Order: sequence, then structure tokens, then C-alpha cells
Amino acid sequence: MSRPVATRPLPVRQRTLLLHRMLLLRHLTEGLHQPAQDEALAAGVVSALGPGDTLVAAGWPASLLLGGHPGTAGPGQAGVAALHLPPAATGSGPGVLFCPVHHLRSTAPSEATAEVPGSDVEAITCTAAADVAAVRGGAESCLLELEESDDDPVELLAARMRVDHQLDDGALWAMDRAAAARATVLLGAAAPEGPPGRDPRL
Repeated sequence: MSRPVATRPLPVRQRTLLLHRMLLLRHLTEGLHQPAQDEALAAGVVSALGPGDTLVAAGWPASLLLGGHPGTAGPGQAGVAALHLPPAATGSGPGVLFCPVHHLRSTAPSEATAEVPGSDVEAITCTAAADVAAVRGGAESCLLELEESDDDPVELLAARMRVDHQLDDGALWAMDRAAAARATVLLGAAAPEGPPGRDPRL
């Protein structure tokens, strides 16, 4: 059963943070030599989670945004869990299942699905925030799925910000350079150490 998608134009500070996170994820993906990830989905989900929540996303570069490692849910842990689901798990596009952390292992996929355009990070962020709030309010689970889109999520958000006089090419270039530098730091912190005696430059 489909449910309405929560969406609205976000404040400039939140738009700027989302744009930076998508650029960071793009550079992380390139640095990990992995296929392109769903930058808008990852950035929106991370933005919706609070300090006591958990991202369960083994192998997903988005996990590096939460301290350099995938979130893990332990028994008795409080908060909301966001479980990244690949297309094979949803039967359509990639998605995220939101549920209480302590119900993570027993929660079945939600029948109440919000289908959000895969390139619209603002719609994803608003819907993810509504899902997190619903789970906090007692909902058993909420499922967010991406609809296929050929649009570039970074370009789409940047274009909206240009129209609203919130971004110019110089600011976008500087943001991209900052994201690249941050990705280098995160990838270095997450990289396993080589064997003793090995030149660290290799």
C-alpha cells in the first residue's frame, strides 16, 4: 500500500548540508572503487537519523558518514534503525526500512511504502524524517523506496539553489573540493593497516 510522500523546500542551511553530503558520498564511492551508490537516499537518511539511532548498512559508503563504520544494533538498544535494502530485497528500487532498533531482527517489511523519486534528496529527506517520527511514535515499521530517475541528484539540488539565489558556481566548486578532502580523510581512517614493515606509501 502506497502512502503520501512528505516533501517541501528545505531551508538553505539544510540544503547546503545535503549537497555537501552527496558530494562526499560521490567521492567516497570513487575512492572505494565501488559502483555508484544512491547518494540522495544515503544523504537524506543520514540527515533524518538522530544521535541515538542506528544505520545498518554494511558495505554502504553512507556508513562512513556516521563515524567511519556501519551501525550495528545490539539487544536492548533504543532508537530507530534504518536498514538499507538493495533492489533485490524490495523487488523494485533500493530502499530503507525504518523500525525500532530492538525489533530489527523480527520486523517484516512494511506494507506502507512511500515511493520517492531517486534524484530528489529533499523529498527523500522529508519522507525519511516523517518515517523516523512515525517509528518514534509507535509505528512498527515504514519503508521508503526509490523510483528510478535519470536525473543527477547533485545537479538537481544545485539547480534549485541557484534559482533561489542560494548557490553559485564558485561556492559549488569550493564545496566539492572540501568534500573530496573529507573523503580522503575518511577513507584513510577506514583503510586497514598493512603488514608490519610494509612501506605505507604502497
